[in-house]
Amino acid sequence: MFSAKADVAVTFDFTGCNWGDLSTATMEIVTPNAGNGWDWNTRHTMTRISGNCFTYTILGTISTLQFNFFVNGQQKSQGFPYTPNITDGGSYSYEYNGSWIECPNCCGGVVTPVPSVVLTAPAMVYDDETIVFSAVAQNFENPIYTVTVLKPSGYADIGVSSPYTLSEGAGNYLIQVDVAESSAPAVSLAQDSKTVEVRHRLAPGEGITVKWRLAEGTSVPNMHIHAWQTGGGNLCGNWPGEAVTIDGEGWYSRTFSETELPVNVIFNNGGAPQTPNLENITSDVCYEVSQNGNALAAAVLECVIVNLPKPDLIVEEITYTWDPHTTECPQRNDFITFTAKVKNIGEEPSPAGFNVDFYANSVMDAVGTGTYSQSVGVGETVEITATQTWQCPSGNSQAISACVAAQFSQQTNNDCLNNFSIATNGSCASALNEISISDKIYTANGKIYVSDNSTTISAVYNILGKEMINENLPQGVYLVKINSFGKISAGKIIVR
Repeated sequence: MFSAKADVAVTFDFTGCNWGDLSTATMEIVTPNAGNGWDWNTRHTMTRISGNCFTYTILGTISTLQFNFFVNGQQKSQGFPYTPNITDGGSYSYEYNGSWIECPNCCGGVVTPVPSVVLTAPAMVYDDETIVFSAVAQNFENPIYTVTVLKPSGYADIGVSSPYTLSEGAGNYLIQVDVAESSAPAVSLAQDSKTVEVRHRLAPGEGITVKWRLAEGTSVPNMHIHAWQTGGGNLCGNWPGEAVTIDGEGWYSRTFSETELPVNVIFNNGGAPQTPNLENITSDVCYEVSQNGNALAAAVLECVIVNLPKPDLIVEEITYTWDPHTTECPQRNDFITFTAKVKNIGEEPSPAGFNVDFYANSVMDAVGTGTYSQSVGVGETVEITATQTWQCPSGNSQAISACVAAQFSQQTNNDCLNNFSIATNGSCASALNEISISDKIYTANGKIYVSDNSTTISAVYNILGKEMINENLPQGVYLVKINSFGKISAGKIIVR
């Protein structure tokens, strides 16, 4: 997965080329392909040292040097045909005086190659696969690699290795590698990152749904959808496509089978105006269409789409035990074990086998994982306990979160719950789940209400953690914080 090799650093003094003052110029070089002529489509930007001096580092092992130069996009005639014996990991400097000559002392001497790392990862995988990646470090004596994966929910796994097993479902995963010397492992000297798109692999007969609605003040009286498969033909007839009618909740929709993906769509008013191309759609998605001058615009919306019956796991509550259990509440340095209460609010049982990940205080601090090996029935609630203990640190309170496996949850943020904090300054935990909220609130007409006068709603958050105004809430899952008889509680509720 990881390897290291040396680079070659080359410095050029372009003063003798009579190209004028290059202090603000963009300098680029083009290199030949091995035995295949020049690669004119790949220009490499050089780094300015000072004045007309620039440097470029060649990654990997080479035996000769040959370049053509570009100044602000224009090719220059003084190409570099010099063919010395090149040493892997060496540094070389040259100046132009009618021809290129080596000058070890020009431009302040040679430039030492800087530490660098190149990360290789696929651009896309499916959610039933793993992500295989590799990293190559240059100019390190003894490199130490640390790989972090930032998941679609915003939570992260640290210190992962290849192949990486997906703990969430479809979405974008950011893989970042940091490299340090073994003599100073905490100091990152080089970094690289790649974003990997994870797509849901549809089962035979399964499809996706594209939904859209009109923004306030936008009128499209003759709504049509034009659709075509990437690399294939039209899916809704010729332009302008199929006429679409609005449903009772203000949405238009069109479902596509797995054999028609990836799909591309355009929403239009029987021709004009129209949206831009919305391309390479491979999963359920919702849009809001608005007027944009003489055209239409489409912005992605959060929404819940129900096609075939699916399981939908949510975290309802987090509890914990601690050791040694000699005090009324956890103290700093106690060993704490977390348990999540998970409910299936979907329309079919979940597959057997999924994880719940627990985090403390930040997305970068994983404190345990629990595995449930059985299926969770419709409406069933189960408790899943982390197999690791967490030593409560000293300092300020630690906010505790739990996330259930995204491939079995229909929520866009992996359905995470952050419902209490553990105080680590010697005081007791301030749990938000001291009381149940299920009998305290209800929903109607896009709003959340309390069921008795002793309860007030303190805040409403969407599944991305954004605080919402409790009016005209779109369909979805919300985290609600309430105050009942002076006690604070939080839980989730579905607005349908």
